[in-house]
Amino acid sequence: MALTVVYMPSNELTTTGYIYVNPSDARAAYVSMGDFVYRCAPHPGVNPGDVALNAIQRRLAAVSAGDEIQIADFLVPMRDFDIRVLTVQAEWVKLNAAPPPQDLTALTNAFRTHFTGQVLAEGQKVLMNYDGNAMLFTIKNDVKGLVTTSTEVHVEYLM
Repeated sequence: MALTVVYMPSNELTTTGYIYVNPSDARAAYVSMGDFVYRCAPHPGVNPGDVALNAIQRRLAAVSAGDEIQIADFLVPMRDFDIRVLTVQAEWVKLNAAPPPQDLTALTNAFRTHFTGQVLAEGQKVLMNYDGNAMLFTIKNDVKGLVTTSTEVHVEYLM
């Protein structure tokens, strides 16, 4: 399906890890876009024929608002698709936004909770709100699969 790239309908949605489409265009819970798979959610603030992407998703797909992009339905395999161990590099989106996280265990648990049910792959970048600031995570190890509550997450904080 070819859709036109637009900005997120609200700032709160930029850190969900999802992409958003109009309810009339919503066909699958997961879609592939380029090298990565995203959760796809309907949102009434997105016009028919559009797909809302955050800045990181647009950068990874090498598109800008107004460009057309192909997305395809993605069926999550029923077996052997869970990520067992995930290594992520973490950094604040804005330099000096906050001091380094003191408790990496809390950050690890927040990451796992936030991204459970999402498909992540090596090289993918995702955003999450942590302690009131946007944090950027880059997937470092050679994986492609579903994050589950039992995924072992290792966070490397980049200073």
